Amino acid sequence: MGIARIVYGIINKDMSRWSRIFLVGVGALSIAVSALVLIHPLTIGVVLLALSISIALLINGIQMMAVGIGGKQRYAKSRISK
Repeated sequence: MGIARIVYGIINKDMSRWSRIFLVGVGALSIAVSALVLIHPLTIGVVLLALSISIALLINGIQMMAVGIGGKQRYAKSRISK
């Protein structure tokens, strides 16, 4: 993924310059983090795994609360009075 982002950022001339720079930067960061995990799998790898899972669960929980609050307001307005 990192190499593909770097190549896509360099080759694709249709994107804006800042988007291409961002793609190359994210690709380089991805390669660097991957190399660190391969070098130190038990120290850095476990920490990154725990951090990734924690962030994903946090975002998922916030999204579920937002849907619940938004759905409650939507259905409260659409009820038919008897």
